[in-house]
Amino acid sequence: MLPTIPTAPRAAVRAEVEGKGNQAQLWFRVDRAAQEGRPTAGAFDNMFDRPIKTAAWEYYEIVGDVAADAETLLVGLLLTGQGKVWIDDASLEEVGKDVEVTAKSPGDRISVTGPGLFEVVGSARLTPNETLLQARRSSYREGDRWKETSMTVLLPMPLAYQDQVPMSYELSIQPPHAGDSIDIYNDHLDNHVVRLKLADLLNRKRIDIKFRSTVLVGPSSFTSVPKTAEIPEGWPEEVQPWLKATWCVDSEHERIQEIAKDIRAKTTDVIEIIALVEQRAKAIFDAAEGNANNLTAIEALDNRGSCTSCGNLFAALLRATGIPARVLAGYPSWSGPLQTHYIVEAYVPEYGWYPIESTQCRSPWPNYLQVYVAVIPIEHESEVRARMRRFAAGGVPYLSLTEMPDNHGIVGMRGTVDEDRNCDHVCNLLRKFDAPPVDWEQSIQVSTRRWENWLSAGHKVSSEGKLLFGNYDGLLQAKSLADLESVFQR
Repeated sequence: MLPTIPTAPRAAVRAEVEGKGNQAQLWFRVDRAAQEGRPTAGAFDNMFDRPIKTAAWEYYEIVGDVAADAETLLVGLLLTGQGKVWIDDASLEEVGKDVEVTAKSPGDRISVTGPGLFEVVGSARLTPNETLLQARRSSYREGDRWKETSMTVLLPMPLAYQDQVPMSYELSIQPPHAGDSIDIYNDHLDNHVVRLKLADLLNRKRIDIKFRSTVLVGPSSFTSVPKTAEIPEGWPEEVQPWLKATWCVDSEHERIQEIAKDIRAKTTDVIEIIALVEQRAKAIFDAAEGNANNLTAIEALDNRGSCTSCGNLFAALLRATGIPARVLAGYPSWSGPLQTHYIVEAYVPEYGWYPIESTQCRSPWPNYLQVYVAVIPIEHESEVRARMRRFAAGGVPYLSLTEMPDNHGIVGMRGTVDEDRNCDHVCNLLRKFDAPPVDWEQSIQVSTRRWENWLSAGHKVSSEGKLLFGNYDGLLQAKSLADLESVFQR
């Protein structure tokens, strides 16, 4: 265990925020060096459980253990919702070991996460805007009355991808009769989406949409990753789309091309290029100072954004060097509640898609550290699809999170997994499984066939307003891969 130094950022803050969910928060993050080739996150705290809402100046403090291998300390102030916030007299100093630590280490959670059964939960509350709905109704002809108070909600589903496969899925709507129709369709690639049509919005005070899914995620092996892999003369046809420049991932921008040219001058080895891109991306992220107007790769060159902009820039740098790279969306198992998190995959010859945690600039990233919901197709990176829309900033790939394409302001949405932070998703490890590779392979294959058979069937909302697959309660009791099989045979 490396020695740690208790360290505290401290600042005077005042906030003028009114209304539920509006708040200010100090945040403190420690980025550590990789250990034994494995990514290691340091202490993190954003005060989500003790937000700042007072208009008077008060001092606030975060205390975190900074490990000896810490590479970067990041301190900031964020505003959630509407309002104004001020900061003054900020400091960062070592404190005594008797001071209580507030910043927990995601690295500790990463170390205990592993292959097994995971639970993904999503929860959001929709609030129809009666004034806008009334105005909308008056603009339609009599024969269009059904349209005037209806809306579509699109929900990406957990994927059967790599070493993960959904074992159960349950979607509920309250009140149940708010759901007019529901179906599941195959988007690009193997991404599947629940399409929920909500009806009679004018007579709804609120609608709660919730889903939960158990997902089996097997161990990730990177032993077959080659030590060297020269960029080939031609890439397989199926990966070539992820060489293109897009609005989100503008690999043809002159500044990105300049960085790529410098990297390619050093090496043509894919493995070495990935390592160099990790170094350059981290330096860019650490030097960023301004606030991003959107989350595209270009904005991330100078401005702070989020994991989305990190993923877009990382993919752009790889594409600019001539390596296919794509963005994946999902929910990390090592974090608390989130909206959606993004990582990157680079295509490595003689291996395939190689996962990279693009925000932390570390690889390889085991699949059990995130349950995926979308492999982003190139079409969903276009400006037409990924520009700013309700509940998604510009640069967020289309259909990587909940979408309401015909909302137009008639319905508000707030995440209710953690309502104070407006978070609508969380992923937790339910139980780790220890089994030989052959058992994992068989279990993943059998479970994938079961999932695909269910997806291909027709689906209707039950009288209780639910869409159901699998024995959720039975799966929670499973203590091994064999137990999972027995649950489905009951």
